[in-house]
Amino acid sequence: MPDHASQRIAQLPSLVQQGLHQQNLDRLVQGCNALAQDTSHVLFFFVLKSVFQEMSDAPERGPVDVSRYQELVSRIGEQVCALLQTVGAGNPIGSEQIEELVRTHLVNLSLFRS
Repeated sequence: MPDHASQRIAQLPSLVQQGLHQQNLDRLVQGCNALAQDTSHVLFFFVLKSVFQEMSDAPERGPVDVSRYQELVSRIGEQVCALLQTVGAGNPIGSEQIEELVRTHLVNLSLFRS
């Protein structure tokens, strides 16, 4: 993997750990979009981009209670950081791991919208 891609991958977990608020979500969407085009992990970064974009778009209807927003972002950060460590170490991400991430996101999204 090119050095610049490795550096960008290494920066993503710190954004996630700083909090999945609007500004960081926008940065994560941009970073994942670039990495989807720049690495061999196209599917993984495309899925991450989509998850972060949906999380960013979810509160557009107006003000959101903090606890409701926590439902939207719960467990995603932990899963993303673990997967980014795997990719950063040069290991592949299996479809099962991607499906688990998407499953968690869809459950959180449905809780957020209910």
